[in-house]
Amino acid sequence: FLCLRPEDMSFFAPFKNFIMDFIDENPEQSVKWNVVGLRFEETLHLLKQLTNKKNCSGSTAAVTLKNGVHQLVQQLNELNPVLQNKHIQYGRDVQVFQQIRAILLEIWNNLIVIIKSNNKYKHQKLQEEKQKRAKEKETKGENKKTLIPDDPTPAMSPSTVLGASPNMNDLSVMYTTVTLILVREEFNLKHFQELENDAELRIAHRYRSLLIRTQAVAQSCLSTHLQSGQNGSRITFVFLAKVFAVSCFRVPKVLPLIVSAVGLSEDLHNEIAGHLVDKAFKYSNTGTYYSAKKEQMSTYYLTSDSEQETAFLHDSMDAVVPPSVREDDTPFGSETDTKELPLTTSDASLLPSALKKDETIQSRVLKMASDFPDLFQWNQFHTIVLKDKLDNDDDLISAGDWLEEFTKRDSMLFFLFLDEWVKHVRLVAGSSFSSIDWISIRGFRAFVPAFVYGMSKNENGFTKDLQDCSCSMLLAEPGLINFYFHHLFSSTNVYDIFGTVNAITFSEMWLKFLCDNGRTLSNSFEYKFFGKALDVMFQTDHHQIMTRALSMLYATLQVFTGDARVYIVIDILLHKYFFRLFLHWDSSVRNCYHQLLLFKALRTKRTTLVNMRHSTVQSDDSPSMLDIEHITDTVIYSKIESFLRMLEDQVLSDTKRQRKDFPQELEVYTRRSIEEF
Repeated sequence: FLCLRPEDMSFFAPFKNFIMDFIDENPEQSVKWNVVGLRFEETLHLLKQLTNKKNCSGSTAAVTLKNGVHQLVQQLNELNPVLQNKHIQYGRDVQVFQQIRAILLEIWNNLIVIIKSNNKYKHQKLQEEKQKRAKEKETKGENKKTLIPDDPTPAMSPSTVLGASPNMNDLSVMYTTVTLILVREEFNLKHFQELENDAELRIAHRYRSLLIRTQAVAQSCLSTHLQSGQNGSRITFVFLAKVFAVSCFRVPKVLPLIVSAVGLSEDLHNEIAGHLVDKAFKYSNTGTYYSAKKEQMSTYYLTSDSEQETAFLHDSMDAVVPPSVREDDTPFGSETDTKELPLTTSDASLLPSALKKDETIQSRVLKMASDFPDLFQWNQFHTIVLKDKLDNDDDLISAGDWLEEFTKRDSMLFFLFLDEWVKHVRLVAGSSFSSIDWISIRGFRAFVPAFVYGMSKNENGFTKDLQDCSCSMLLAEPGLINFYFHHLFSSTNVYDIFGTVNAITFSEMWLKFLCDNGRTLSNSFEYKFFGKALDVMFQTDHHQIMTRALSMLYATLQVFTGDARVYIVIDILLHKYFFRLFLHWDSSVRNCYHQLLLFKALRTKRTTLVNMRHSTVQSDDSPSMLDIEHITDTVIYSKIESFLRMLEDQVLSDTKRQRKDFPQELEVYTRRSIEEF
């Protein structure tokens, strides 16, 4: 090979590609299609049997379907980890790739059939219950002597028989499978770039149809829940939240409907503005929020979503008006015929030309659309598909009862939706998530104020859904941490031990979430307010509160930098409370404080600090003396050593000193504390 010229190496390129097809670069995150393909085909075959109308009628249909659903759930439980975590390797065969996508779409389609049938069954039961209650009320009102016999139970259609088969646990597995296929990498826009043949067009039409049908089924499920007047199942609401979150990016009509439901009126905006004024924010007449400290413009309201997109996006729904459609009366809905589709060669590219970044919002949106097409360019996908062949699927999506749940500010679905909305952006962005320009994401400026209002007016406490949502929203708007702490501490009585410990737990949750996701506190973080809260906790001298607060700082101290770290560690933990915490009467408090000083207060190794103190020449691997964190480490180390020497001189020395810098009531714990430290 060393004797070959570079142009001769092209001869070996096919062999290299052939070998690479069989090399698994990351075996933990990928799987070959010839290994899992048979399992997917078996699952699809079982699904087709379950959704066959012939198998859903007859005296033994119910038992047969229940057994079939049980078998299906077992198979889906085996496939879901593959759909969630594995990249399916198919070599370089385009036909195999099309086969994979076709099978995934068919599994998705049949699962939607079952979910839709289940919702139809629930709706039928709801109507029967309403009729029964109305009849009982009418009978009691007229005081009739003769009882009206109950109407015979109507015969169940094949669709309702199928819908009655799965229970909530079965549906949970099906929901998971649908939401995993919905966002599989095989259906990213990069795989729809070149719609050059009938097979590609069929896949595109099929994916578009299933996107819209899934959204329509989700709307129907939510409407059925609202009509029942009962508390919704969290399993169902998580599924709905995931579908709505993805549809906000991939189905053009969904986001405007949800924004219209969650958007705040002018009066509610004024309430939010007044609420933020107390938290070092003020509201300007132009509808823009500014930081009172540094006059730094926030990203809530710069321009409207429509203004952002005029530079490169166009709404295909205005250009293409599908004909009216009526709901299909057959049990399982209609199937879209996509076998004969004309070839489309024009407008095949979904990516706009990237412009140089300047100071305009439009250029920022263009940059984001180029870097993350799956967050911005699904309008073009629908336009290209509809140019090939019109359909009436868009009529399935419209405003209705389902939007009422979004108007409830303390709704479980509202917080679940926002959580899934941020998670979808994170899924699409992947390792580039930190470069997301959130102001350019459609819906961001409407969702953030709506979330702040919903959290401030929430009367259900910090539920699991609100906790998850608040953490996810920190990734989109780190400045919300100020609102969190103000809202949390202002509603907590320090003499309520249980409430205070919960407040510390939530504080640790938010700060640790930032640490775990590689985020730091923003420059506008109100560290003095947070330090004041710690001060109030330490003043109680309650050992449970103090232990919990110190353990919270131990877990999250690395997130504090700059002035915040100086204020928390030096001003509060050392200057104000060193002796009271170091010599505390409770051994647990002393232990927490000692470990905090030893393992978390410093970020530079003690040996490095000692060597730099005694050395006159700075080594190459030593921290820079201009590094603010290193300077802070030096100050902290010096102060800890000074306080320890003071204790040793005043307690352990042979000479009796009259001056005592520590509280006299804690003198009995001095020797023990020094030994423990």
